Amino acid sequence: MTKTNKSFKKLYLYIYSISMALPVFVLPVIISTDTASTSISNVEMVEKANDVRAVKIDAYFAKNKLPLTGYGYAFVETADKYDLDWRLLPAIAMRESTGGRNACYNDIHNVFGWASCKKVFDSYEHSIDSVGAHLSGNIKSTAGYYKGRDIPGKLKRYNSVIPSYTGDIYSIMSKIENVKIAGGEIAMK
Repeated sequence: MTKTNKSFKKLYLYIYSISMALPVFVLPVIISTDTASTSISNVEMVEKANDVRAVKIDAYFAKNKLPLTGYGYAFVETADKYDLDWRLLPAIAMRESTGGRNACYNDIHNVFGWASCKKVFDSYEHSIDSVGAHLSGNIKSTAGYYKGRDIPGKLKRYNSVIPSYTGDIYSIMSKIENVKIAGGEIAMK
């Protein structure tokens, strides 16, 4: 991870923690006073900090103090990068590891149970991006399973053993989407 990415992550987590207590309209003021020199413009930081999807994901995980709290933007960025539904990866992470609380025994970053927990990742960001790349069909070794499939088709390939799996994922996706954000306050529906 580059110094710029680390700086942005720290700033994003700081902004996220502040946004839980302050109305969203205050965030541009906080960001515009930042004097750190990064290649990310203040406008880009405001857009990323105010991405409602990321805030909803973070709020969903934060409700139960789960390890994936603060990684909402990583999920959104990966979903946008690979043209996936923004709720899919956090829902799978919730179903597979309770938002990171019960990650693979050999790797706390494998929150997806990917490769039957045989795959080890460097970070949460790495696992989110890697599983997103696989599910989008961008990895040659798994493209036959995922490329060109809709969400139910992807989920059937991801876990065909548990009959309720697809329904479970859709239920979690709905809960994430239904997190209400009003005036900087977040309430779970």
